[in-house]
Amino acid sequence: MSGLWNRYPPPSLLLQALSAPYMLKQKLDDFSTIISELRTRQDYLSKTMVRVYAQDLRTLLERADFIEKNTFLRSFTKRIEVNKKQVTI
Repeated sequence: MSGLWNRYPPPSLLLQALSAPYMLKQKLDDFSTIISELRTRQDYLSKTMVRVYAQDLRTLLERADFIEKNTFLRSFTKRIEVNKKQVTI
């Protein structure tokens, strides 16, 4: 009997072998959906984080006195040029 199984695999193994490509395709589709959802969430969170940061920065600058505002601007700008009505940072 064992020689028969060597020549012909049992039906369960044959079924697994035949369904493997379909199962793989299904798994890839599932992963594709999950990746797409994660990218959407990431975009949303990135935009939300930028909005929250900008609002916090706005609040900070509104409450700051002149020296604090000046110090803040100097921390990330090299030079500010003012020519009549045009400002170059």
